[in-house]
Amino acid sequence: MIKTSDVLTWLKTKFPSGVTWGVGAIDKTKEGVIGIYTRQHGLLQPKTVGYPSTYGIKSITLLVHWSKTFTPCEEKALEVYEMLNACHTQEQIGGKSCWIEARLLPVVIGKDANGIFEAVVDFDIYVRKD
Repeated sequence: MIKTSDVLTWLKTKFPSGVTWGVGAIDKTKEGVIGIYTRQHGLLQPKTVGYPSTYGIKSITLLVHWSKTFTPCEEKALEVYEMLNACHTQEQIGGKSCWIEARLLPVVIGKDANGIFEAVVDFDIYVRKD
């Protein structure tokens, strides 16, 4: 299985500049930050009868902590979502062959205590067990 830090390394290749990243936590005093979190209630791991499963699923939530106004935050969250939807079915994450599924549109959840808007983007990574 891949680690969340592997997902961070992969995402950095998709957004090479202009984004500050955090894994498991972010600096909420700064704008322009995306946090990467493992989603607890993701898809169930596939099971087969009598044979080992050929793939696993890593569920990820991105917290887009972006601007003191609504529109830039929503635009960045949509940019992230569109990038995920444009991914190839053969992405390489952590040395594993993967494919990405971002099923739901981003949700802007409002402002934090520092007045910075936040949006959530959920996606699943299907990992081949080679």
